Amino acid sequence: MLKGTILSLFITSLLCFPSALATTVDELLNRRGFVVPDDPFQYYETPKEQQNAWKQIERLCIPLTPYEVWDDESCHAALHRYFLDEPVWAYSSLYYYDRGEGLLPLPILEVNSRPKILPYSYADFLIDEIPFWRDILDDKVEERADRSLEVIQDFECKSLINKEYTGVRKEMGKKCSARELYKYATYLDGCIVGLQRLQLLMNPPMLSGILANENTSAFEAVLAIIDDKFNDGLQRKIAKQRLTKGYLHSIWMTKKCTEFGYRTLPNIEISDDLKAPTLIWGSDDLRLYQQVNGTHDIILKISAKSGDPWAIQSYPLGIVTSSEFNADIKKLYPLLTHRHMGSLTGWFRSEFTVEESAQHRAKAYLILKDSFGTKIARRVYDPNKLKTQINFILDGGSLKEPRPLSVILKERSSREDNQEQDNF
Repeated sequence: MLKGTILSLFITSLLCFPSALATTVDELLNRRGFVVPDDPFQYYETPKEQQNAWKQIERLCIPLTPYEVWDDESCHAALHRYFLDEPVWAYSSLYYYDRGEGLLPLPILEVNSRPKILPYSYADFLIDEIPFWRDILDDKVEERADRSLEVIQDFECKSLINKEYTGVRKEMGKKCSARELYKYATYLDGCIVGLQRLQLLMNPPMLSGILANENTSAFEAVLAIIDDKFNDGLQRKIAKQRLTKGYLHSIWMTKKCTEFGYRTLPNIEISDDLKAPTLIWGSDDLRLYQQVNGTHDIILKISAKSGDPWAIQSYPLGIVTSSEFNADIKKLYPLLTHRHMGSLTGWFRSEFTVEESAQHRAKAYLILKDSFGTKIARRVYDPNKLKTQINFILDGGSLKEPRPLSVILKERSSREDNQEQDNF
């Protein structure tokens, strides 16, 4: 196990110096400025025990510095109690506020691209079961690491990442330990993302690469910006709490990853051209990131293609996935598929016009409405902005489907050949 690697990175940042979540794609694109995006988990009633756990964090951990939190056993115990019972997907994205530009995502190297191309929304929390951090950070992390290495050595399981196995093979779920692979992939994602977020927020802007002309840590600077820019007291409180939760989660996650360590698959391709996300990162950090990223992608793909619902819900669908896989997912999870096809930032966007994407969002809205009712559907999509597209579908209009990747690549190749002939 590579125990101590993450801790060494954390210590490096110490030597250098000392949840906001959009519910729809159009909110992510348009909600800039000093606003607080909706939290998709806010519609769930938080258990009283969880509310009390957060109050304990406020009493024990705020306003401790990251160094104090790291060493304070009482604070860390409170963080552990609270975050274990938090949903994984609620911490997939973290935003900060720039004094001039307002709301911005933290500029990290992301392990899982899904939260970026299709932000998690309330629709993700409507499935029968969702993953919580207690499912990821238990006493089986090392066992899952070992199992991941075993699965990748199994010919049938490893074949799932090959092109000839294009669709979903649910019968392979047990053999390939699909759920365990999802959990370990999520662990790796949380480790490397949490570390980057922590380094960005705990260091001054000159090292973090965010904000400007600030003398404190980026976290303290953003809190000051929120105080200056938010006139509404409730909005100001929510914005500060979202940032604080994300920050404390990064501290907790980094410490837990240090305790558990991690293993990566051998022979992961490493590029020397990858650029560091902050001035703190060196070449060893970038190699570590690529090893984690490559391992994550492989085992998450095996998990998704063997039919694990959590892995599929976490997988970045698009034209880069096979048509057979997309078709299988559409049969199993039509809502998820139409949400991806309707995303203006997703990997299907090159296949649709703005109007065609809106039609897929309208279809997703109608699926939500039929399945859960109008009130819940409105929490994800605004039907007033989709009136034309909803009527189009209700009138029997046909939705455009994406072309197979093979056709797209063939067309691209033909276009490049024609361009070369013109240049010649």
